[in-house]
Amino acid sequence: MKGAAWAFSLDPPTGYSPVAWLSHMLDCTVFGADMPGGHHAVSVLLHTANVLLLFILLTRLTGATYRSAAVALLFAVHPLHVESVAWIAERRDVLSMLGCLLTLLTYARYVKSPDVRKYILMALCFVFALLSKPMAVTLPCAMLLLDYWPLKRNLPWRRLVIEKLPLLALSGAASVLTFILQDRIGAVRSVEIQGLTYRLQNAVVGYGAYLWKMVRPIELAAHYSFPAAWPIARVVLSSVVLIIITVIAVRLARTRPYLIVGWFWYLGTMVPVSGLVSVGNQWMADRYTYLPLIGLYIALVWGANDVCIAMKISRRTIITATVIIICSLSILCFRQIGYWRNSIALYDHSLAVEPENPLLLNNLGEVLMKTSRRPEAIIHLRKAIKIQPWHVDAHTNLGQLYIDRGQLDEAVKQLQLAIDLDDQNAIAHFNLGNALRLQNKYDLAIHHYEQALNANPQYIKAHNNLGLLYMMVGRNNDAIHHLSIALESNRNNTELAALLDTLLRAGDGR
Repeated sequence: MKGAAWAFSLDPPTGYSPVAWLSHMLDCTVFGADMPGGHHAVSVLLHTANVLLLFILLTRLTGATYRSAAVALLFAVHPLHVESVAWIAERRDVLSMLGCLLTLLTYARYVKSPDVRKYILMALCFVFALLSKPMAVTLPCAMLLLDYWPLKRNLPWRRLVIEKLPLLALSGAASVLTFILQDRIGAVRSVEIQGLTYRLQNAVVGYGAYLWKMVRPIELAAHYSFPAAWPIARVVLSSVVLIIITVIAVRLARTRPYLIVGWFWYLGTMVPVSGLVSVGNQWMADRYTYLPLIGLYIALVWGANDVCIAMKISRRTIITATVIIICSLSILCFRQIGYWRNSIALYDHSLAVEPENPLLLNNLGEVLMKTSRRPEAIIHLRKAIKIQPWHVDAHTNLGQLYIDRGQLDEAVKQLQLAIDLDDQNAIAHFNLGNALRLQNKYDLAIHHYEQALNANPQYIKAHNNLGLLYMMVGRNNDAIHHLSIALESNRNNTELAALLDTLLRAGDGR
């Protein structure tokens, strides 16, 4: 119950996704925290369920079995969706999609025979989607597109909008809550830091980039860092492409309604992650396409079907071409999955795509450091700092690495730089305390251990090391206080228990 209460509280360190947190808790209960295979299997099962539900939904809405199957298969194997499924932390995506598809299925039933109970069930499914990942906020607008096609509801638009108002209210509440939580953890960039012009350019280029990666799904990275500025040529090219497709979709709306529905589904569902509201440190992400690309799949499959009919292409040729496309995407998908087999493989591949990405360089350096490949780790961490001198984590990791190598002066320098950039960096304070302790500068070491605890009162390692240091300088009462806290979190530590017992027997030796 405590875990559930925490999941629904405002304490979790990411966006408001309590359903996703509960899912992770259930996985840990069933499989344990050290068996990732079970966690991955659950995500794959959820993705499989989404594929089947998408097929069922499109079949019910359109009656076109083969085209619905083609869209579902594209969704199933497209490499852009690997991140949402292979990255366990992105369980939010597959759960939110599950909620979205269930919402649309119940909406289809409601449209067929309107009923308050069906509407309530639809709203509950929508709440499930929002509580899994707030990106589902645009779903009520997507429903209006489905009203136009394929539902073809012959009702005034005003009435259709009013019908969605309760859902829009839920979307509004989820949007406000998400913004507040992201702003609280410092993830929202202010307009002063990232101007409106840059954000508009980022959105335009992003829409074009996702289109290109959908058609050419290679060179996919785990992180795409913001450039200092967007080349004007790229902004213009993306703008022209978007305008041309929009004009074509609008002009063919009456005869080919699926084009405008599919295209505006893509544009609309991508808005929360388009960069207009800048959240996080990436300008795009593969996982953001999990819901939006469905619209493009629909437009492409239905469009290709009409072209084949107009050109009188045989069914055998169509099936052969479909099989070739799906198999090609499947091969690329399996290759992309291979990059997620471990952190080093993922970051190595991502750096081949984004060689000047400081976050990837730091992350790879951190992993290499933990696997005792220290010379390589130093190279990557130094490169991250060269590209982004204010990269706090890179300075912190490099300081830790220098401690491990016994280069204490260099460690102190890097850790002090990290603290100058962020004086609430508990890890940097802790590591600097360790370095200073090894240099026999006990007073300074004590100061930084205390600063680490000021930044994070639950930092058990800091309690432990500070307690040991207090014991070394004869401040036994202070040592007892901090070592007691450390022992509370690890009651099986017999050495610490014996040491604490000795201190308690000796009393304050100052």
